[in-house]
Amino acid sequence: MFRETLATKPDWLTLWPAYPYSHVVAESVSQDEMLTKEDYLELASEYGHYDVALPTGQERGISVLYINLKEPAVRHAAGLVLGEQHQLAVRYDNQFPADLWVAGPASELESFCLSDESGVVLAKLYNGEPVFFDSRVTLSLPQTPSLSPFTSQLLPLMKGALLSEGVSLKAEEFEVGKATSHTAREVQCRLFCAEQLNPLLRGDRTLKECLTLIRHDFEDVSHAGYAFLYQLVFDRINRHHRRLPLTWADGLTDDDREFYAVPFTREHQVWSYEELHVHMRSLIAENLNDHIAMTKAVRECLVHMANADIDSVQTPLLLKFLASQSGLQLSASALKRQLTDLQQSCGLQTHADIAYDMAKSLRMVTEYRYHNSHFWRWDGSHWVTVDDGLILYAIGQEYGHLQAARRAGDHHGIKNVLSGILKQPLKVAAKQGINLQNGFLDTSLTLHEHHPDFGQTHTLDCEYHPEQEDMPLFRKFLHDCWGGDADFEQKVDALQEMMAVTLFGLARQYQRAFLLYGVPKSGKSQMLNIMSHLVPVEGKCSVNPADWHDRFRPALMANKILNMVGELSERKQIDGQKFKDIIDGTEQTSEFKGRDAFQFVPSCAHWFASNHLPRTRDSSEGFNRRWLILTFNQPVPEGATIVRDLGMLIVSKEREAIVSWAAKGIGRVLSRSDFTLPASHHDAVGSMASQNNSLAFFILGSGLIRLKDPSLKTRRLSAEDRRRLSHSKDFILGDTLYSTYSQWCVGQAGVRPVSSGKFHTQMKELAAIHGFIQNRIRYRSGLLGYSYVNLECGYQSASETALSDPTLVTSEFGLN
Repeated sequence: MFRETLATKPDWLTLWPAYPYSHVVAESVSQDEMLTKEDYLELASEYGHYDVALPTGQERGISVLYINLKEPAVRHAAGLVLGEQHQLAVRYDNQFPADLWVAGPASELESFCLSDESGVVLAKLYNGEPVFFDSRVTLSLPQTPSLSPFTSQLLPLMKGALLSEGVSLKAEEFEVGKATSHTAREVQCRLFCAEQLNPLLRGDRTLKECLTLIRHDFEDVSHAGYAFLYQLVFDRINRHHRRLPLTWADGLTDDDREFYAVPFTREHQVWSYEELHVHMRSLIAENLNDHIAMTKAVRECLVHMANADIDSVQTPLLLKFLASQSGLQLSASALKRQLTDLQQSCGLQTHADIAYDMAKSLRMVTEYRYHNSHFWRWDGSHWVTVDDGLILYAIGQEYGHLQAARRAGDHHGIKNVLSGILKQPLKVAAKQGINLQNGFLDTSLTLHEHHPDFGQTHTLDCEYHPEQEDMPLFRKFLHDCWGGDADFEQKVDALQEMMAVTLFGLARQYQRAFLLYGVPKSGKSQMLNIMSHLVPVEGKCSVNPADWHDRFRPALMANKILNMVGELSERKQIDGQKFKDIIDGTEQTSEFKGRDAFQFVPSCAHWFASNHLPRTRDSSEGFNRRWLILTFNQPVPEGATIVRDLGMLIVSKEREAIVSWAAKGIGRVLSRSDFTLPASHHDAVGSMASQNNSLAFFILGSGLIRLKDPSLKTRRLSAEDRRRLSHSKDFILGDTLYSTYSQWCVGQAGVRPVSSGKFHTQMKELAAIHGFIQNRIRYRSGLLGYSYVNLECGYQSASETALSDPTLVTSEFGLN
């Protein structure tokens, strides 16, 4: 198979023979040598196989992506991402394709490997390393190197496509990008050094191995990392009387010591019995005639013994020698008690002692705080929650040998004291912004270094580059959704502002929930996906408004910027008062199960999608005005190709451009203190009001009522205007209007009318919004009533009806 293919092999592509099941190229054959049939027969007799390797990378001018075709989800994901890439090789299993390799010109893409949770390789990019084929593979080599390039977003696209297909990837292969600001990198390096400390002190890892890992993962701040690791080791030596294990210097050459500036000597490591004995003799001889110096020398010997590599036989021998030779008149049993105290207490006698000591150790690395019933750790760019189990594990590891921390109950007691020591709000600085990998972007679009006092609990998986605005896929998507709408530009502006206040965490200040409303298959879900993929999982939640009255569910909104619900319930009613409180950012009391209740201010933006309008028993206008509704009226044409996960693909390709574009919308919101409201929004809010309130529907949609002067609805009335209108003789009696409303409800609408008292109460609220005046009047009989100015009933003037009652007396002042 290979022999036939190699006969027409282009010059730019060279196959190497390789050893079976290895990554070693056969040394007997030149890498650039053309292989003939005889060459392969000779290699077959020498090695017993026909395996070959294809070099990749910049020098060879080729990148190769492997796809596992045995998994249907992988096949579908690859079809979405790859398009017209050249099929370089395929392996068949029982006449069905099992493995596929596709080729593209070499790029700056880094090699990667995506595997499922069981370790099966799903996709792998070779760029700078050889690809190995065996004799079951059919190669299809192109005659010219004109290959379609891989997209620069190949890795996130493949990840997103696989995840959308329900594939569970290995956890380490689904990490978000690391922050790139210098401050964040330094903190992340310190955290990494802290992770290396215990393996180093336990002897599970040598110092050189730790330093090599720091150099590899944090090359830009590696020298600061080395110094910090040394600082941590010295802290444990001085404060906890720990010592480096005997194997700490394995593999460390003199050149390594100089390059890494290693400060440790034999003095800092665990000693053997022989070393301790020699050291004791030396110290005793040096300080024999100095009582104070001898006391310090004995103390030093005991510290070394506390961590020495000695057994239960050698320990009493050393203590007896020290007691007899020091001349301090100390018995071996007294020295034994001091040694036990060094081994078991380190001066830490109570839960409070241990908690304060642990807080000091934690704060050496980075900031820790306790907020909203959780421990939080500053990771350099944002705060992350620390599970209580990890805190308890650290207590057991560091202090479990102490008398005050031997039992599980002790560990919980120490944790409780620690929570009080670390208790502090996350947000200290009154600054709102978007947390990005390269810094914190404030509302003036100025980029700052990350800082813990900003209180950010997530970092967007992108950098901020204001000049980057190229997002053709996103703009095409918007045009497909709204291109035929008369208010297209208004909708785009409104969307930009909605995304801006969400990312900046300012949604509660403008008191609106966002609803994507319209017909099925019109882009609502994809728009939600775009917004969802911009925000990392730490910054979002999903709490349906029908559950906002729940005891536990609202707690999920704490420290989030986005609450996203895919579909509103058509049957469940929204609690109007609770809805208004949370949208307004009223302080809430909630709790996580098993934890103490806490207070928080919900500041997340609420995004919903629905084929129907929200339902509530709240008939007030306050519920209606707390929505911003974007309508979707253009479904995908019948028979058109629907791209699954389009929103995810758009974000994968244009994430930074979309974030940069959205950020620019914050200026309009701040300047006008509200959003752009499209004309279709007003229509949708009117429909929602009519659906939830029969009286609103009667005013807006029955066709029986209209404004005599529509301009009053859009302009602010002066005090003189209101006085003049209140004394107008052209009005309609409240009793007449209520009678018309009742007949319409029972007959045409088929709903139950509200009571007369509630009718006039709601009409007062509607009057201020819809441009008519409600007056309080008194009849000659002494009874009170209402009249309404600027309304026409049945498209006829209401004055004749109103003036036909000779007992009517208009009050001196209109109340509304």
